[in-house]
Amino acid sequence: MAFGDNQIDGYADGEEPLVFYHQRGEYRKYEAAQYRDLASGKNSPKRGLFRVLVSTRGNRFMFTIMVMVFAVVILVRVLGGKSSEGTVEGVFCELSAFSMEDTVYASVKIRTSAAERERLGKDSPVPPKDLSFDFRALDKDGSEIAADAADAVYDDAAAGGKEGFVRTSFTDFDIVRVQCTVSSGAEEESVTLSTGVERH
Repeated sequence: MAFGDNQIDGYADGEEPLVFYHQRGEYRKYEAAQYRDLASGKNSPKRGLFRVLVSTRGNRFMFTIMVMVFAVVILVRVLGGKSSEGTVEGVFCELSAFSMEDTVYASVKIRTSAAERERLGKDSPVPPKDLSFDFRALDKDGSEIAADAADAVYDDAAAGGKEGFVRTSFTDFDIVRVQCTVSSGAEEESVTLSTGVERH
């Protein structure tokens, strides 16, 4: 038995060593065609993001669905109304809230809506509206921390067509969102506005 750098293991004393002879790439003829084509570069995968997205029928289908969902989200964002705005009995309401020095200030801006003015006509007076405002302060889990209520009469003629405001404040105990339900007793109509609290 030989010892050292030239030692060939795997055979007994007196026997010839077993040597394998092969040609480079000879084993490729035993591979499946798809793997042989992939190794030789004949069937290399598509390069580039867009080419990959449309390379197969399934990829094209998924890409089309993604584009459609993206378009729907954009349309809803652009055409859909904001959660902080609404209209009750022809009065447009917009809720805003901000925090300053451990107090959250919430305000609802009210004015006669453009649709109501168009319905009544430019020269017709807008009758006063009795509105109720129910404010709720919510934490990050959506639990109510505090509440307040107010009543107001919006008289467009007395305000000279300008905006009116209904305001309240809460002590800031981790308030992240303010909701306000504006309702009209005359029409039994209501809308719920919601907005996040801006930190100053």
